[in-house]
Amino acid sequence: MKRLMKAELYKFGHEKSVWIISAVLIACACISIFTQVYASAENAFTNLGKDVMGLYLACAIYAGVSFADEFSNRTIIHIIAHGYSRMQFLMAKLIHYLLGCLLIILAYLTISTGIAAAVLGTSTPASVFIGHILYNILRGLPFYFVMTMVFFFFVIVTRKGALAIAGSVSSAILFVVFTNKAYSAQAFPEQSWLRLLPNIQLTMLYDGSLVFTDYLIAVALSVISSIIIFTVCIAIIRKTEL
Repeated sequence: MKRLMKAELYKFGHEKSVWIISAVLIACACISIFTQVYASAENAFTNLGKDVMGLYLACAIYAGVSFADEFSNRTIIHIIAHGYSRMQFLMAKLIHYLLGCLLIILAYLTISTGIAAAVLGTSTPASVFIGHILYNILRGLPFYFVMTMVFFFFVIVTRKGALAIAGSVSSAILFVVFTNKAYSAQAFPEQSWLRLLPNIQLTMLYDGSLVFTDYLIAVALSVISSIIIFTVCIAIIRKTEL
């Protein structure tokens, strides 16, 4: 397992897709920054964080790009032939994928906000603002990762890059759009169970309306959902004919 992880980390360190996806996201954010859509760097960070669609789509695309080739190129057969189990293969690929998603999230939110600070300025001390950025990103990670597990599931099911990207992207769009509309249509949205969904929690986290007890419940649900999805992925990969 140690050698397998070293191989995955080597691949991760040399792949360009993470940087390309991050660069595209940052370029899109810069359009809004330089056209002064945001009033300040604080406002830019809040709005970039609330707009979960961009990061969800980026992680969906990265899933198909980084993983599906292992099946089409028959790499998994060679790995198993060297004595590794399918479980070990899946775990190594998941760590690889989550590291890539983490890098995309950090690069997008920190670099974009840094550019906004240079262009628009800040109203709070730099040390306080940096702490605020890192603290909110850390709190939001469970809600990003639970969606990445859904995209990981699409890769395992389809085992084809194009199909995985198509399924992941379409599911992300439908999930975010319809849940946001359903939540907004509620007469008392703060009492709706929809408030516990990851995209709603991220919006509340970045705009400062997060309720601590709801956050803890939502984190627990995200962790449980991620474990269930990974367990299903293990069952699928064990029954898959290679």
